[in-house]
Amino acid sequence: MKKTLIIAQLFVCSTLFAQNLVSNPSFEVGETQPCPTIGNLSALNGWVNPTGNTPDWFFDCISGLIPVGLTNRYPHSGHAFIGLATLYSNNIQTSCDYMQEHLPTALKTKHHYYLEMYVVSAFSNSMNFGGCNGIGALLTTYAASAANTGRIIKRPQFFNRTIINDTSNWFKISGTFVADSAYQYLTLGNFLPKDSILTDTLYLPPSAQPGFVCYNFIDDISLIDLDSGKVSGITELGMKNEELKIAPNPTKDKLTVSGYQLSENTKVEVLDLLGRKQLANEQMSRLANEIQIDVSGLVSGIYFIKATDEKGFVRTGKFVKE
Repeated sequence: MKKTLIIAQLFVCSTLFAQNLVSNPSFEVGETQPCPTIGNLSALNGWVNPTGNTPDWFFDCISGLIPVGLTNRYPHSGHAFIGLATLYSNNIQTSCDYMQEHLPTALKTKHHYYLEMYVVSAFSNSMNFGGCNGIGALLTTYAASAANTGRIIKRPQFFNRTIINDTSNWFKISGTFVADSAYQYLTLGNFLPKDSILTDTLYLPPSAQPGFVCYNFIDDISLIDLDSGKVSGITELGMKNEELKIAPNPTKDKLTVSGYQLSENTKVEVLDLLGRKQLANEQMSRLANEIQIDVSGLVSGIYFIKATDEKGFVRTGKFVKE
């Protein structure tokens, strides 16, 4: 009986969190390359260039510190990231880089999905560089493409509306959408018309150079089905989100957790959709059978609260940070 209980608890833990539908989300998987590798996109697994432009793949299998532009750059995680010119404009043309993956599993129509990525701006001393808005994700039922160095002008399911001009810190952008088709392809880039793209100059070379470039590094892409049982926390054991009461929900700063005996020995964690710990016990305040959590430091998104008592029983709840 005890052995069965342990197996059941492990089953619950394994089904609480979502499966990332992107097969190579951190751009870590690729053919063996010398270290560091800069720009050799053909060696990257899963991702392709759908246009005639020149996106880049950066990889360092030793330290993770990759020399790019005027500075060295650590990936958001692991040893790799990609680089896209999310806007290149001169007197002759406007173009952008794109990257595309054929998803292992098609999206389910009418399901809600959550998408996130981490982005940071970059520049070099060769041209006029700046930050821009509009970087996002396009989901399609076909392999979207553009001839030569053309742009893919489509309405993306998700894009960042503000200018990204931070060259030091990775910035998380995220959003949700409802799939209205069985999408099979994910394309990253800037899909806005030129007159809708906002820019901010970051670097001007000593001598005047033609053209203007927004260049972004991108890492850790997540695409998650919010309507999957693996996200809702509902399992065959009947352990439902409602066992933990969370209020207010959504919240901007603080929330209270209650719903069952929360003893001093109960381990409470705040986790993101992929099960990564964001907050733990020592960052929470306990009042009788309630726990107060300050989530003001979390970026906007969807999170789980996981409570594990001294007997190993797990209860969960889900909340939205605005």
